[in-house]
Amino acid sequence: NDNIATLINNNGFGNVVYLSDTEQSTDTADLVANRLHGTIEAAEADAGTTGQFVNVGAGTYEESGITTGQNGVTIVSVDGADQTVITSAADADILDIQYNNFVVDGFTFNPHADNANADVRVSCGANGVEVLNSTFSGVSDASSHEAIAIADNGNDQTTVRNVEVSNYAVG
Repeated sequence: NDNIATLINNNGFGNVVYLSDTEQSTDTADLVANRLHGTIEAAEADAGTTGQFVNVGAGTYEESGITTGQNGVTIVSVDGADQTVITSAADADILDIQYNNFVVDGFTFNPHADNANADVRVSCGANGVEVLNSTFSGVSDASSHEAIAIADNGNDQTTVRNVEVSNYAVG
């Protein structure tokens, strides 16, 4: 079996995102067939099974308007928040979580846009969402842009743990 690190280092995308059934697997046998992507949005949209992992390699990803499409998916940085940055200049939430048991783990969110959106939005009705081990570095502490916005219908449970937030006026 080939090592995923070799595949990541020798791909044509530059930055690479891959789907697997095992978190941060190092064995290409764990890859979901034909599931190598250049963006987080493309990989998340391709996740078709509860329990799959969108493994994100080191790099800076210009993303915007990622809307989750499946319960129980984990988007995880392979190399941690200091090596994996998600940025956006768009007038939109970077990540809008609309499904249950969705996990975001190990990223730096660094938006370029000063707008009234959020880096991560947990939409009303999404339950069991986790935002973990991440850094949110905003545009300005006078901005209306939010790091994490959580809409709650009274029954939702969202966990935010080991998260650093700076340069945001709210959230």
